[in-house]
Amino acid sequence: MFSITSFHLLAYFIVVCCVNLIKLVCMIYSVKILSNEEPTTKPLSTIGDAIAVFLAKGDNTTKMFCLTNKVDLMQEKVLWSSERTHIWSPTQIRWFHVVSRKRLGWNFGL
Repeated sequence: MFSITSFHLLAYFIVVCCVNLIKLVCMIYSVKILSNEEPTTKPLSTIGDAIAVFLAKGDNTTKMFCLTNKVDLMQEKVLWSSERTHIWSPTQIRWFHVVSRKRLGWNFGL
């Protein structure tokens, strides 16, 4: 039979502590040292950092697609083909039209 001795437990403890120490050094390096870079290339430490970078430097892939909906993207021959603008026209949509019939059926069926 194999039994775990206190020596094995101590060895596992030392290995886990060493790996966590390496992880801590890497996290400190990425936050402290790389944070001195310019704002668009510094590491993303929090969600707020990601939002700040996105607001400072916009995404060119989705530029001018603010009013694009799922139907427009599904009908498009080549996705993201051109920069086009959609004109907003106010339409009255009832709340029960927002959810698809399939999802509504699953919801009431369960």
